[in-house]
Amino acid sequence: MSASPLSMHVSPDWRTKGEALKTLYSDALRDEDVAYIGRPEPHHSLFVAAREALELDFVAFDYGIDADGAPVVWEANPYPMIHLLDGRRRYRTKPTFRVFAAMTALYLTRAGVEVPPDLADAVNGVDQ
Repeated sequence: MSASPLSMHVSPDWRTKGEALKTLYSDALRDEDVAYIGRPEPHHSLFVAAREALELDFVAFDYGIDADGAPVVWEANPYPMIHLLDGRRRYRTKPTFRVFAAMTALYLTRAGVEVPPDLADAVNGVDQ
């Protein structure tokens, strides 16, 4: 199963979610987020190994990047909150559908049902 980023949050301090939401937003940051979520996950093999070590079928990792460029995992979510966005973050719809497609493909595979080619394409980010 492929791994790909779903979103990026930029903040002037370490908190980017919750009651003290301090996520920054600008056209330049949106463009950076679009580039980030449109590329393969650079730490894919590391996250696959972590998922396997945790003995999970599906997991979403919340992580940051340290000063040396290494990932720092904050949380491994076996039940991540994945929702459709509207408004200024609607550009994240495609990667969100890719995650839904990956989850559906996983369920079909575990059930022994063949994954339809168009669903496999959606998992791999192939435009139709």
